[in-house]
Amino acid sequence: MNKRLSFLWPLFLLASCGTPSEPASSDSAEPSTESLSNPLPADPEILEYTPSPDYPEIADSVPYVTYYFDGDAGNDSNDGLSPENAKRTLGAASSLVKGVAEATPTKVLFKAGSTFGGKLTLERFKALPESPLIVDSYGKTDENPYAKIVGNDNDSCVEVKASNIRLSGFELTAPMGWRGIHVTTASKGAMENVVIRGNYLHDLNFNLGDHVLPTDLEELDGQAVQSICPDSRFSYNCGGIIFEANTPIAKGPSWYENVWIENNVIERVTRTGIWVFSNWAQRPGIDWGNNPYYSDEIGWYPHKNVNIRRNDILYSGGDGIILGVTVGGYIEANRSLHAHVLSRPNYYCAAIWCHSCKDLTFQFNEAAYTHTARDGQGFDIDIGNSNILFQYNYAHHNDGGGLLCCNTTTNLIQYTEDGEMIFDEDGLPVVKKTMAPWHDVTIKNNVFADNDNGNLILSGTVNDVDFSNNTVIMGGDIVNQKVIDTKDFYTGIPGDRWEFRNNVFAMRKKTTVRFEMAFSKTFDFENNVYFNFDDTIPGILAGFGETQYRDFDPEFPSMEAATGFEGVYAFVPRSPKIYEGGSSLPRMLRYDLNGNDVTSVRYFGAFGSLEKGDFE
Repeated sequence: MNKRLSFLWPLFLLASCGTPSEPASSDSAEPSTESLSNPLPADPEILEYTPSPDYPEIADSVPYVTYYFDGDAGNDSNDGLSPENAKRTLGAASSLVKGVAEATPTKVLFKAGSTFGGKLTLERFKALPESPLIVDSYGKTDENPYAKIVGNDNDSCVEVKASNIRLSGFELTAPMGWRGIHVTTASKGAMENVVIRGNYLHDLNFNLGDHVLPTDLEELDGQAVQSICPDSRFSYNCGGIIFEANTPIAKGPSWYENVWIENNVIERVTRTGIWVFSNWAQRPGIDWGNNPYYSDEIGWYPHKNVNIRRNDILYSGGDGIILGVTVGGYIEANRSLHAHVLSRPNYYCAAIWCHSCKDLTFQFNEAAYTHTARDGQGFDIDIGNSNILFQYNYAHHNDGGGLLCCNTTTNLIQYTEDGEMIFDEDGLPVVKKTMAPWHDVTIKNNVFADNDNGNLILSGTVNDVDFSNNTVIMGGDIVNQKVIDTKDFYTGIPGDRWEFRNNVFAMRKKTTVRFEMAFSKTFDFENNVYFNFDDTIPGILAGFGETQYRDFDPEFPSMEAATGFEGVYAFVPRSPKIYEGGSSLPRMLRYDLNGNDVTSVRYFGAFGSLEKGDFE
């Protein structure tokens, strides 16, 4: 199957990651500009594509029983088995769902254009993977595509607490409510096969009132921020779509497997647009959780196969998307505009990021206009991540920078393999300072444009970073702006083994810049393009060991970053020099950002061809 790259939501992902390596030791704090000793191969490894997984289709032969609810004209005394005899209230729907059994596949449909008040609770039902509970709207029109729920104060609009469910077709709002859709685990083990798609969530824990949100990187004043959402309500697990694995210790560990959060529109929510996390998360990098962590194989309970794709998140009061504690997943083709729009002081927020994940792919996401008091990046590969592929993303006009990579240590209580806490001679729990695992992060074929405060920030002990074939555009309006920034993150141990090759760094107008590479052990710059930099750039490059570099004009058709993923095409170079002379990398993507097979092309930047091609 072929899929054009020229539209906003491409479908294909790369599923290949690197090999773990050990963190740098504490005796290696002195930075070095020594190049890596391994020669580049003449024939690189070509990384292939696989599509992100889809949930299975439901067979037409499944004998569903359908119940109808009409918030305006229904009556709970009706049997609900036809639109003419629809029931009316969310309470009646919640009671009905509790009785759903595996032997009776069930659909519960709500009339589009009608309004319901209160909370819909979807729990205690039994459904099979091949015949999941379907909760949706009916009678949809262009004018009325959703059934609307106006939630209660200090509550969620929809609660989901069981496996095998597909929820779609709702407009959800509650300016003084906590959440739009709240998914929680009710028992130990895996909660499986949850699909949340095609919903419109807005004004959740976000009481805009008469205030007007900024349309650029200006900030609201403090009084307006507290009026829209006071500090007491500013919590990660509040906002749009919230997944929590929160079973207590008495019940045992819980997690999610096979989750799809897709095609939702989320705007004006606080704190988080989409949040997937767990109370069974304790691990190096997270020093809290119910689980007695011994190793990633014993005493850790990550989610598996979580797919967050094609969601629009606009004006989130804090973060746009956060995926945590997950092995195997995709953050794909999402858009976050104006994250952290409340710019709350002393809170760290970014648009789209992950924490304590493994084997995760980011691709075709757009993150733009992220506001900042702290952080403020478009993307963030945060503490405790490994084997992360970050490809074909577009970060522009983010106040805190394009991409943050950060890692640090945590104080972790020590357990035996059997889950027993270890005590010292004084009877106190043994606590060990442990470095979170962070390694093998591949950053290829992305566009970073007009981001303030550094396009790439490497903070703390981050190891094995491959930053190659990216296009980085800076306006030149900020004197002495950081192109790349490195810093400590309370460890004293620098990152190690960073490679920067075949990138295009371009300035609209000349000014001084900085490459802050001090907090690193080994890194290698080779064969990058630096266009329209001032006369200090040769000395800067020589200072950190750029063995060869180019300074020609890439001949972009435009140097202006536009909103919308298609804005990347302003940066397809017209110079023939771009398409020859690049280094042969150890690992290369088969396709460039234009969708062309570039197996035999040694190119610079994110594009290896002028023409738009196909992903196969």
